Amino acid sequence: MILRRGSDLRIDLSRNELSHPALDPILARAITRLQGADFRRYPALKNCVAVIADRVNLDAQGMILTPGSDSALRLICRYYLSQHQSGTLLLQHPNYFAWEQSAELIGLKVERICWSDISFSGRELIEAARSHDRALIGISVPNGPVGGCVSNSELDELVDVVKYRRHLLVIDACYQAFNGKWTECLQRSGEKVLIVQSLSKSHGLAGARLGLLSGHPDLIEQLASSRLEHAVSGATLLMGCAMLEAPDQFEIIWDDIKENRRLAAEQLGFKGLRVLPSGGNFLSFHLGSQEFALAVQNRIAAFGYLVKHLTEDKAFSDCLRITIQDQQTTQTAVTQILKAIDECKSPQVS
Repeated sequence: MILRRGSDLRIDLSRNELSHPALDPILARAITRLQGADFRRYPALKNCVAVIADRVNLDAQGMILTPGSDSALRLICRYYLSQHQSGTLLLQHPNYFAWEQSAELIGLKVERICWSDISFSGRELIEAARSHDRALIGISVPNGPVGGCVSNSELDELVDVVKYRRHLLVIDACYQAFNGKWTECLQRSGEKVLIVQSLSKSHGLAGARLGLLSGHPDLIEQLASSRLEHAVSGATLLMGCAMLEAPDQFEIIWDDIKENRRLAAEQLGFKGLRVLPSGGNFLSFHLGSQEFALAVQNRIAAFGYLVKHLTEDKAFSDCLRITIQDQQTTQTAVTQILKAIDECKSPQVS
């Protein structure tokens, strides 16, 4: 029996998966590259690493591929603990749940570094880095799940502190395609700086699971010794290579999402909502209280849309988040969101 997807026909704007009308033709062409033999043969890992490294302008010796960013984060946490026996993960918070999950599995201490101003979301992490030695530091640029971006100057300052205090810095750049040049963060990798970047959000391969882990070749060699965490399937490798052959088409998709994000933020802000700055393919906005946010979320679901309620941090517990797609889908969703807000304000609507 073949398991099928659920019958829920609502439009899912809660998961930040890449969804755009221009994506399906690219995926369809890429799939034609796969043959039956690709599923019965072991993957040609070395060849695919070389191809992907060339397409993102990296030295193949300074990159390994992992089945998504989760595996990369687990690999890094284990490596860090093996080098220090004990230590601390200084984690920009809120952040991707896999960080704390990975740390908990191996007994690594986590110190959450919450920002006080989302417009300067790197300041607290920089100061925490100054007061520690040899820590593992995790930051996402742009931030998931909220959306804010550390500025280039803050990132430069953090890298300087990392080198001086002998930390290991990990930059999760999975949303970078929606913030600027897709490969920009990869160029920051070095002796004390690792970059994690997946093709899940940027290239629509969330179901295939393919991530890039970039750093100094000596560090990458040590990380690569644990083959369990970078056993990528042959079919996924071939799909990744094929999807990276369409950079101009993806630039069009990413630019369209950026513009639709801008328009959605403008529309929500015009109605008086406090919209958080975002560098991802999503947008978050405050609704005043957690109870009201939940009421609006439920009302939007009744209109046929699933949106995300942010629960990762108390400061954002009154926020809802929507994934940005094509203009028609996004603008229709925003209109329905505003309608849901108005109806939830009315005493007639529970």
